[in-house]
Amino acid sequence: MAESKYPMIPVEEAVSRVLAAVAPLPPIELPFMKAQGLVLAEDVRAAEPMPPFAASAKDGFAVIAGDLGPTRRIVGDQFAGHATDLRLVPGTAARITTGAPLPTGADAIVMVEFTEVRGDQVTITRPVEPGADVRPAGQDIEAGQIVLPAGTRLGPAELGLLATV
Repeated sequence: MAESKYPMIPVEEAVSRVLAAVAPLPPIELPFMKAQGLVLAEDVRAAEPMPPFAASAKDGFAVIAGDLGPTRRIVGDQFAGHATDLRLVPGTAARITTGAPLPTGADAIVMVEFTEVRGDQVTITRPVEPGADVRPAGQDIEAGQIVLPAGTRLGPAELGLLATV
């Protein structure tokens, strides 16, 4: 076996010497869809909360929990992905789908299974508490929260997350 003219050193020392001889590359900015496989130079923070509004966690009816009496007039429909200026006042309710923003004034959701509908009236068949089946704004991600830390390698899942913040 031939002998090396270079002295043997421990692996830790070799790694230390290599790291001392290199420097990180300067950060660059790219559209996130061109960044797959790259590494984040800095933390990515959410610009706004997710969801950005109080949203329904179930299909059913948006209501004001403190209303007296179980029967309310249906004043409209609130769908996920559609903005409306729907407003609830005492004695009213709105049909709502999962993920839809709560109408102004609403503070609870009643699942359709706990209602009886006759014409434009809905009767709630069990007590409802404020906040029932409501996902508050920022429940998943708060504004300013770090969603991906510096040093993260960007793969499909990370790019999908970046697309939402």
